[in-house]
Amino acid sequence: MLNTLIVSECNFSKNLIASAYLIDLGSEYFTVECASFEPGPLNPLVYIIMRQDGYDLSNFDNPYLVSDLLNLGRSYEIVI
Repeated sequence: MLNTLIVSECNFSKNLIASAYLIDLGSEYFTVECASFEPGPLNPLVYIIMRQDGYDLSNFDNPYLVSDLLNLGRSYEIVI
């Protein structure tokens, strides 16, 4: 398993979209976490659009701040 971190500057919506697709397409190869450099609002339309594509984002954890993950000592083979 490759530990993968998906980073976005301040919008968690893109992270959740990318995570949903990566988990769906490669969960046997990747573990996925999301992080942002600063908190930002989650666009509620993302839930609607992804639900239309067959993904339920309501079960996804809230993304972390990059600094939180560094403080936890997490390491990643892939950063997107």
